Amino acid sequence: MKKETFKPMGDRVVVRRAHIPVPGDLVIPEKYKDEPDRGYIVAVGPGRNGVPMTLKVGDKVLLDRTAAVGQFTKINGEDFLILYESEIAGTLE
Repeated sequence: MKKETFKPMGDRVVVRRAHIPVPGDLVIPEKYKDEPDRGYIVAVGPGRNGVPMTLKVGDKVLLDRTAAVGQFTKINGEDFLILYESEIAGTLE
């Protein structure tokens, strides 16, 4: 079976959600963690109305929990979140 590929439209991005530890993070047992608020960009759309995307594949990002409602989907058995670029709070370095 051929693997599906997904190319987001407009100003959408595809995020693989993951907990990315940063210095000072507390270690919390898995069963008490809520949804991770960080992830990796795995695909970006071309932009909208001539405005290019600022995010690129591989960027580590912090999701804006108040805005990030997005669409959860499974592609090739893996969970992803599709968001508008504006729902990303920023990048992590």
